[in-house]
Amino acid sequence: MEEYGSFDDMAYGAMGQAVRRAMPHTEADPVGVLASLLALWSAAVQGHIRQPGSGRPAVVWSVLVGPSNLGRKGYAADTAWAALGPSLSSFLGTRRRESFKSGAAIVQSLAELEEDTAQAEGGPDGRALFYTEEMSDTLKAAGKDSDYGSILIRAWDGKAISNTVKGKDGSIVTRVPEPLLGLYAHVQPLVFRHYVKPQHAASGLYNRMLFVCVRASQTIPEATDGGSPLDELKPGKRLGKAYRWATDEPRFMRWTQSAVDRLNALRLDYQAELENTPPEVGVFIERAYEQTKRVATILSAASMEERITGRCVVAAAAFVAYANKSIRAVLAEAPKTGRTVRPLAEAMREALRRAGGEMRATELHRAVGSRYPAALLRQTAADEPDMAWEERPTRSPGTVPIYFKLVSQPTLGRPSLKVVPSSPVPPARPPRPSPKQPKKRTKQPRDPYRIPLGHLV
Repeated sequence: MEEYGSFDDMAYGAMGQAVRRAMPHTEADPVGVLASLLALWSAAVQGHIRQPGSGRPAVVWSVLVGPSNLGRKGYAADTAWAALGPSLSSFLGTRRRESFKSGAAIVQSLAELEEDTAQAEGGPDGRALFYTEEMSDTLKAAGKDSDYGSILIRAWDGKAISNTVKGKDGSIVTRVPEPLLGLYAHVQPLVFRHYVKPQHAASGLYNRMLFVCVRASQTIPEATDGGSPLDELKPGKRLGKAYRWATDEPRFMRWTQSAVDRLNALRLDYQAELENTPPEVGVFIERAYEQTKRVATILSAASMEERITGRCVVAAAAFVAYANKSIRAVLAEAPKTGRTVRPLAEAMREALRRAGGEMRATELHRAVGSRYPAALLRQTAADEPDMAWEERPTRSPGTVPIYFKLVSQPTLGRPSLKVVPSSPVPPARPPRPSPKQPKKRTKQPRDPYRIPLGHLV
């Protein structure tokens, strides 16, 4: 997609070379292959490679966006796996998890992985790869389970995640102090627009992913032996060697002065871009600065370079700019139905009025539509002056039900009404007779033959 930017602008070091080596043998989009390599390789080096200075995670979460067949998303994934080489692909294959139905399932899976590796490998190793080629199930879960998105957000930030299960013998807490979770997914534009609305993106989950629009780069004729063109791809050794370099001993990544100068300029550019972007679009791209630092760190580490150069930052910024343009294009392609969506607060208020002013959370959720996450309903009620929500514990163990209600608001600046006693009514007087009117004289008609006396003198 040249209109989004050239692949040459974002190709850097070993990863750029790996994509170029693979392109004669694949129909995938080169930017899609690069996005796949960033996600897979960064998932493999989690906990070993961190951003300079801050020590924040450097993992990159990539999502390829494109229609079935024409997007060649599967081709891009297969090309990336082949470019990694058999040893690195085998390691990631053991860490691959294809589906999480809830936030609790994410915590449980990572905790079990740490426990299994502690027994088998002599020490816990919680590196995991959330890999799904059909993201619709993930989008549904994130919309229904308020904990799903928050746990993914904390995992991306490298913060501890936990889950509490209440049982007869008390509460059982499962905790992962340092989640190491990579993410790679495919999604169709129509599916994405159906499940992801601006109010969902406001939580910050989707700006932690880099969405990349992809399409086929070429068409390769079928071979007579029925084999895949990727069978002829001989993976380079640089990415495998870089993986061993990154994990064998501690690596301390650092910015060069040219990289710092580029980052400072980019930060101002990103701020100016957000100021001129509608909020419903800005929520998808507001972490462009953090994403650029992550991509630059991984591009440099994949080339076994601890010093991150300004040229590397420029390549990372080009890739992030491509992703930002991709998500803008996906959102802009939404069909215009002419239907006005009613604000959530108004829908909640109307449902509560119909129910007499109070509803249980599950009932209100059904009334306004299941597309809204439960956390958004609570936040909306907290922001509105005439609504509130509260937990009401019951005698039976289990979850505490939540109730929403309308609250009355005092009217300010309005004078109070006073009851004033009425004065006694005076007795009625008889009606006064109307004065006599003088009688009207009837004017006699003039006699035409009468002669005035004066004329006779």
